[in-house]
Amino acid sequence: MNIRKAAHDISEYVVGLRRHFHMYPESSLNEFETSKKIRQELDKLGIKYEVVADTGVVARIHGKAEGKTVLLRADMDALEIEEKNTHEYVSKNKGKMHACGHDGHTSMLIGAAKILNETKDSWSGTVVLCFQPAEEIAEGARIMIEKGNVLEGVDGAFGIHLWSDVPVGKVSVEAGPRMAGADFYTLTVRGSSGHASKPDQTIDPIVTASSIVMNLQPIVSREMDPIEPVVITVGTFNAGTRFNIIPDKAVLSGTVRCFSKDIWNDIDKKIERVASNIASAYRASIELDYQKKTPPTINDPDASRRARESVVKILGEEGVYLMERTTGAEDFAYYADSVPSCFAFVGIRNDAKEANFPHHHERFQMDEDALEIGTALYAQYALDFLAEK
Repeated sequence: MNIRKAAHDISEYVVGLRRHFHMYPESSLNEFETSKKIRQELDKLGIKYEVVADTGVVARIHGKAEGKTVLLRADMDALEIEEKNTHEYVSKNKGKMHACGHDGHTSMLIGAAKILNETKDSWSGTVVLCFQPAEEIAEGARIMIEKGNVLEGVDGAFGIHLWSDVPVGKVSVEAGPRMAGADFYTLTVRGSSGHASKPDQTIDPIVTASSIVMNLQPIVSREMDPIEPVVITVGTFNAGTRFNIIPDKAVLSGTVRCFSKDIWNDIDKKIERVASNIASAYRASIELDYQKKTPPTINDPDASRRARESVVKILGEEGVYLMERTTGAEDFAYYADSVPSCFAFVGIRNDAKEANFPHHHERFQMDEDALEIGTALYAQYALDFLAEK
């Protein structure tokens, strides 16, 4: 079966879907029209599905006989960005834009569903199609797993991200950590307010919080293995109302990134320990709201090997691309944390087509030739997974 040719034959259909989704972007957990369009296309294909948590869609295609089960995942949400492109399919929803490629992911998976459904008499096993909401707020994967039971009976998973740093025609599928674990936190420092001219009558939360900011960094430099990349960032520091008042609190917020599950599992405890002890030294106290959003995305070696073989079948050896891991995050990590998985980066960069802006940019674009590659890769990986003993 020539999967690349099958993807080529429906490439206009997939591009049309992508442009439709691009024109009507929707925010996380509000992907109602997107979900409706996905279900309409599955209805046309005769593929049964279930709706999860209002907008998520789970469908299953069964082959000619029982066998293994593989999950293919695509995310569907957009971002709160005002698009500044001028093509005819520019966003019609003011203040919202598909600036990360999820419109392409959804379209490619529908295309792969079409190929797999039309060829189901030639393969054994089950393909689970997971159209996931809310990736941008790192909530969708957990919703699909917990409320949709999408991993029930699943032997492995595969996902794709269209990637602006990879040239079109190339695909990265290396084993090991590929995207960082990402957490968000809010740290409130409690002091006691008073007149700025009499600091001895106060407990200054600004001085305390400043010391905490400076002393969070030695967690990275002195408590972590120096070959393990870790980022602890304080992104906001808010305190006070005017120049001559020492306030009663200061609020910090930020993010933590890492590639190690062991570090991800306990770095919140280290941050709380350091902040609490420093606050105590200044007679202040802290409250830490730490949200573990997503663990690191780690490709299983065997799944990565198989994905590489799938890429070669579609593009040849020259299609395999080596890419550095990125400190961006992906909640596909929750699937990969449960079953052997691979997350592929399919190139969309093409300077000649001005498809060279970074993700989350108001002029983000993709070379749509990549959609044919991604469609074929979804289908090829599924078939290769199901055929392998």
